Amino acid sequence: MQVWPLHGSLHNSDQLQAFLSPPQGVRKVVVATNLAETSITLPGIVFGECSGGGGSCNLW
Repeated sequence: MQVWPLHGSLHNSDQLQAFLSPPQGVRKVVVATNLAETSITLPGIVFGECSGGGGSCNLW
């Protein structure tokens, strides 16, 4: 399992790690801040979970 953070204060090159495909047989987990307004698509993500902590959760 690979776990990648994704938020605005990360350096651009660190943010790009979340967009890379993991090696064969490795699950990718992205822990992110609210991304609803940025409208990004992360390849290979098949499930989204929202904590609901303080805002609306609009996944897909």
